[in-house]
Amino acid sequence: MSDAAKGFADILPPDFYHRLTPLALPLKRLRVYVLGRPEQTAMKIVALREQDLEDLELLLPQLSEGDKRTLVVIMDHVSRFRPDWAQRIKYFLEEQGWPTE
Repeated sequence: MSDAAKGFADILPPDFYHRLTPLALPLKRLRVYVLGRPEQTAMKIVALREQDLEDLELLLPQLSEGDKRTLVVIMDHVSRFRPDWAQRIKYFLEEQGWPTE
C-alpha cells in the first residue's frame, strides 16, 4: 500500500477483505488484490483530488445496488472516527441522488 493510501486505510470496514479481487499477474511469490468498488469509491470521495474525480466518473456507473448499500455502511463505519469524512461521503452520495439512510 502506498504511503498516500495508508492515510485513508481506516476507511476500510472490518469485512473489506470479502470484496478483494485478485489480479491475475505472472508473479510466483506475490499475490496482488484490488479493493472492492465500494471501498475504492469511498477512498476516492474522501481524497477528492482531480485524479479521484476522473476515477469516480468511471467507478460510479459500475456500482451495483449492493455496492451502493455497502458504501452507506462504510459511511456509517467512518462516522465513528472521522465524522468529517463521513459527511463528505454523505454529501457526495446525496448529490448523486442516492439514499444515505
